[in-house]
Amino acid sequence: MADLSDEDEKLLQQEAGLTPETIRTIAALGFTLTRTASLLSYIKDLADEAEQRGSPKRTAGPPDC
Repeated sequence: MADLSDEDEKLLQQEAGLTPETIRTIAALGFTLTRTASLLSYIKDLADEAEQRGSPKRTAGPPDC
């Protein structure tokens, strides 16, 4: 996660009235959303590759006996 410069943080505090805790929370949420999107993209790529290889799709139903 890229840290804000001191100047950027001061600007957010002065102009937007954000507290340092709020700024850190927003930065952490941004990182979390970025990481989640990356993981979802990776899962989609794996599913696409499995589909191309002809792997059977899994369903949420009960297993076959």
